[in-house]
Amino acid sequence: MNSKVGLEVVWWIATGLAVAVVMFPIWSAFPPPGFPFSSSNVVFIVAFITFTRYIFLLKYTFLAYRQYVKIAMILVGLMVTLSLIIQLNDFQRLASESIAGDIMKGVSIEKQESVWSYIKTELPLFAIGSIIASIVLPVRLLMSVWRVRNQAGV
Repeated sequence: MNSKVGLEVVWWIATGLAVAVVMFPIWSAFPPPGFPFSSSNVVFIVAFITFTRYIFLLKYTFLAYRQYVKIAMILVGLMVTLSLIIQLNDFQRLASESIAGDIMKGVSIEKQESVWSYIKTELPLFAIGSIIASIVLPVRLLMSVWRVRNQAGV
């Protein structure tokens, strides 16, 4: 169990580094208070990496034999999926209703087009990936609960 907790810590550090690398161009371009969807963007990246990791590497996590935690995550999965969809919808609506200059107040004119292009590519990529992973993860957790229950002979 100790190695699983250590592995989890390593993955959270790697996730933090991935967030920093992906968000650096956005954070460096926007003056405070920053990009209006910065927190949503971070949530999308963390959710995508974490959910995908749990889908493929579940038996190597601390969740492997914690049935009640997996069941709770299955039940919360629908709310998480809806929240991610709402956040993506808010971004898409703002992006389609306004021009880049409205969203990018304070960003230098030279950087606006390249940063906006980056945001319009990166944010939906992680958003859609996290939404798909949040739909697949409860199915994977349900399979895991079923397998662990049947292995134990309960």
